[in-house]
Amino acid sequence: MSYDVRNAVLGNMTMSLGEKTYIEVIQDYIADSEHDWVSEIHNKNNSNMMAPYVCLFEMLNLQKTLIAQYISHIQALKAE
Repeated sequence: MSYDVRNAVLGNMTMSLGEKTYIEVIQDYIADSEHDWVSEIHNKNNSNMMAPYVCLFEMLNLQKTLIAQYISHIQALKAE
């Protein structure tokens, strides 16, 4: 994944949409169980403001997996 979501996520921290901040709107969207944002973005059913957050979520999951593999590899090397 090469999409840089930093500006899309961090740049919106001070924006407002009506009486709510942009981040409050995003939090409401994430908490909305009516949507499976990951599937919606992947299936291109919805290409909206949630796309950077889905991308960030997936990159963090990838990093978590890679860190677990790294730890496992280090432990295997220590056991030799």
